[in-house]
Amino acid sequence: MLLVFLFSLICLSSSVPLKKMGNSSINLKKSVETGNLLQVILKNKKDPAYLLSVLSNVNPADLNAVIVLVEALLAASEADLAALTLGATEADNAYNAATTTYDEAVLLKIALVGEESQIQVDLDAKAAEVAQQTNVVSASLTAQTEAQGAKTNAQNTHDTETTRLGSEILTLKQVIALLVGLGAKTVVAATAGPETLITPGGRDGWTGFSMLNTNAVVPAHESNQGVRLVGWQWNGFDNGNTITLQIYRQTSGTNYQLIGQNTYDSQQGLNEMTLGTSLAVESGDVVGWTFHGSAAVGHTGGPATTRWGQNNVQFNGVGNTYNFPGSGGRNYPIKANFEIYGL
Repeated sequence: MLLVFLFSLICLSSSVPLKKMGNSSINLKKSVETGNLLQVILKNKKDPAYLLSVLSNVNPADLNAVIVLVEALLAASEADLAALTLGATEADNAYNAATTTYDEAVLLKIALVGEESQIQVDLDAKAAEVAQQTNVVSASLTAQTEAQGAKTNAQNTHDTETTRLGSEILTLKQVIALLVGLGAKTVVAATAGPETLITPGGRDGWTGFSMLNTNAVVPAHESNQGVRLVGWQWNGFDNGNTITLQIYRQTSGTNYQLIGQNTYDSQQGLNEMTLGTSLAVESGDVVGWTFHGSAAVGHTGGPATTRWGQNNVQFNGVGNTYNFPGSGGRNYPIKANFEIYGL
């Protein structure tokens, strides 16, 4: 379009005769004579004063035609400028959008790199756990193999010894039967205390004191028999407390003589002790005990009748007689084991 307008304008301006100018402007006259009007306008477009002096001598009819062409050219140029401005604006907007997308991509990349680093840290930690567990599995396999070997050896020993021990047990039973038939003394086991050593319940608030159970009595026996204490059983409240297990014999009322005793470090749960030397007791003697510090066993409510002395007073002199003024229905998991034997 612009080229068409330029071509038309050049053709028109080439046919337009210029009027001669006065001698007062020799350069102007020479410029107009040597070129057409459009060439003069284009060549001197930066010199408004000169163009006005030239255009003031142009035929008005020719000048109007030039104006029409120039205005059309101006409109085309303005349209091109608007298109270029629009294109520049769109390019700027596209650049801004691309910059935003780029910035977002950079931030996302930074976040992903951080996540990747954390994943790598987690992966390394998990790999360390796997390696550690692999060592555990290897050690467990070794232990299992050793245990299997011990199991096999134990089973072989059991199989080998079962026949021998069975024959030995049978022989010993026959010997016992033979001795009894010849008039040998018999031994019968007996206990004094609760049948079941229940798990301790409450715990006494007193410390370092003595008690006895009037229901835990040495069993009766024939006149030609004797009774001896051979062991103890009790259910410990916890670890680390000392208990002295005792046998008392009533002298009068609430007074009891201490016949014998054994002291142990109590452990939590079932405790079982066998005496190295038995203690001769009599029918009617009762089981007692002394706590050293906190109570080594707990208690529950029950039919047992317990008696106690005083807080922080320990009865531990064998042969001495002590008074037990307090009493109540409590069940302490303490049992004495006896043997009744023929005389």
